[in-house]
Amino acid sequence: MAAMKFLQLARKAIDKAVKELAKGENEKQLKLNKLQCKLVVEKLSTQTQEVLNSVELSLDGPSAVSIEPFELALKELYRVVIDALSLIKESCCGQKWLIIAIKQHAGNNVEDFAKILYEIEWSGLILCSIISSTQKMWSAASTQTVIFEAGGCDGKLGAFDLFKLERASTLDRESFRSDLEDLRQDHVCDSSREACVRFQTDACLAAQLLENLDELSAGAALADMARENNKVPSLWKVDPRDLLKGKNLGRGSFGKVNETKWLGEPFAKKVFPHIKTEGDIPTEIDHDTTRFWNPSFKTEVDNLTRICHPNVMRTVCWSEDKDKGTCSLVMDLMDGDLAKFLRSHGTVRRLKIHAAVGLMLQIAEGVKYLHGTGRGLTRGLVHRDLKSFNILVKALTDAPELQYNEGYLNAKVTDFGEAKIKNFGTRYSTQTHDVGTRLWMAPEIITDDEDSDQHHGSIGNLPFQVDVYSFAIVCSELLTGEMPYASERLSMGNLLKQITKHHLRPQLPQSCRTRLVSLIQSCWEDNPRERPTFSEICKELRYIKGLILRGSANLLLQYIWK
Repeated sequence: MAAMKFLQLARKAIDKAVKELAKGENEKQLKLNKLQCKLVVEKLSTQTQEVLNSVELSLDGPSAVSIEPFELALKELYRVVIDALSLIKESCCGQKWLIIAIKQHAGNNVEDFAKILYEIEWSGLILCSIISSTQKMWSAASTQTVIFEAGGCDGKLGAFDLFKLERASTLDRESFRSDLEDLRQDHVCDSSREACVRFQTDACLAAQLLENLDELSAGAALADMARENNKVPSLWKVDPRDLLKGKNLGRGSFGKVNETKWLGEPFAKKVFPHIKTEGDIPTEIDHDTTRFWNPSFKTEVDNLTRICHPNVMRTVCWSEDKDKGTCSLVMDLMDGDLAKFLRSHGTVRRLKIHAAVGLMLQIAEGVKYLHGTGRGLTRGLVHRDLKSFNILVKALTDAPELQYNEGYLNAKVTDFGEAKIKNFGTRYSTQTHDVGTRLWMAPEIITDDEDSDQHHGSIGNLPFQVDVYSFAIVCSELLTGEMPYASERLSMGNLLKQITKHHLRPQLPQSCRTRLVSLIQSCWEDNPRERPTFSEICKELRYIKGLILRGSANLLLQYIWK
């Protein structure tokens, strides 16, 4: 009985989380996010356990109901509990607390806790709504959506939960700062940091983390000043000799990627070449070293220094190898990109609808954060090259029952080399035409040699909407497993003309639920003004996901986006 299996697995995972937290406190291993971890465990051990008790009573009690509606919802709850357990384990890091703090951008990972707390609440709501509908607890006049409604799918914590999280986060940062000050003692990094970069003692790491905390507290103004002076703000600099080289992982849009190790932890290292000064006109220069920087590297560094979200790639540090003429970014190590996951060794992987929608939601939440409509970012960031190759995935840890091949993955948006910051003080930003991979590009930025001005009028006004279009193309890949327009037998030039002039779009499976089709079609509208925002997309996808988990087929047949 799969439903009961995942119910018991969820209970065991909650017990592990409770024990992990208690062990971390007793053995002084809980070094980071102590109060935020307690909030998560408290919600799991009270609210979630109560929901599981109600589900068990519904399945095994005297008025037992059908098991089928519960299976997917219990599987989803188990996934959420596993994510919560992973977050708690990372915080109970013992002697590794400094490197984990660096990975978390000086402990600045409140987004992870906000997402987990919301998903615990939301997945419990799904199960409660199934219980109420199957046992007919409500009057005949009520509908299935009395408890589960789109309004509860906005991804926002309730006011009291949000207050408790912000308070816990503030106190955790204060405790973290106190621990760093105790460890730093009298250490002061030299002005050039050359000695500190090469020989990083715990005191030096603590000193640099304190400096990063000060920069985070100062807000965006300090980062802007650093950009103006051509400095690399907030991001950790390490000596390239300390980055142990591992196997080749492939190539990104602007550099090759290798596996590496730093301070004993595995990472991915993205290597960029410097600009060749001979015969080139450089666009960025570091006046301290009179070296010309690869503009893609500068762009990625500028964009990544303040980003910390569970669905956006986390960059840990950077290095410069003057002998080789390269600079590198060190990032979280993932299993591969979404394109490779969907299409590997000539085989196309077609996901079940709940898994496909779950991945869509993760990607959408990452881009929503980048656009500045999530917590934490005050500046909107347009990706401009969103595609399956720029979405990295990783299997869930500690949950072999949630199969990687079935799409139970963590997804992260990456590769911001072509992204642009939208000026906070103005409504519009400059868009460059013909940037990005053409099959995913919005019609308004595809350069058509025969009529290059066809779509140019609307680009500057709605820069964020180009990502909405690209996202819709990625959604088609998740539903079919195939490359966009795989069935079309046209040259690239003719294909682009069909896209821009005749509204050609990828084919969606006939079995795809009507409500999801409606959303995707709205995202790839020709007119960018008619495309939804990522806040709207996330809310609708979460509602669709909930309807799928509940088995509400009738509501999935509705059109809602016009």
